[in-house]
Amino acid sequence: MIEKHCPTCGHKVKLTPEEIKQNHREGIEAAKARGVFYGRHKKYNHKAIADAHMINKSKSTRKTAKLFGCSRSVVEDAMKKYYPHYFRRRNLGKENECIKPDPEALKASFLETKSFTGTAKLFSCSPWLVKKAVGNIWIIEK
Repeated sequence: MIEKHCPTCGHKVKLTPEEIKQNHREGIEAAKARGVFYGRHKKYNHKAIADAHMINKSKSTRKTAKLFGCSRSVVEDAMKKYYPHYFRRRNLGKENECIKPDPEALKASFLETKSFTGTAKLFSCSPWLVKKAVGNIWIIEK
């Protein structure tokens, strides 16, 4: 319980935690309506971090984090926000989150490019999905 002075008569009023939270929410909504409440400012430019990490693919998230002076989780959050396919292999069990391309289209593209990674980049999927769709096709170049 917190005591607060009543604005009309000046005597002390006890507020419950629910009333305090409600007053806080109302204050934030009023500030947003006036256009002065924007929340906390970002400490790091996530787009710059994600772009730098994609440019230096050989570097680990730890090295990128050290370069920007932030934590590894900040780099991973930036990658998830701007490059969601970067962590796609972690979501293999979640069928609804990962859109799988047509296996026949993958097979046809693979026969043209003769590259698992090249086909995977075209369809924005992982190379293992291309290998699964292609099956046991052996390409021998002479």
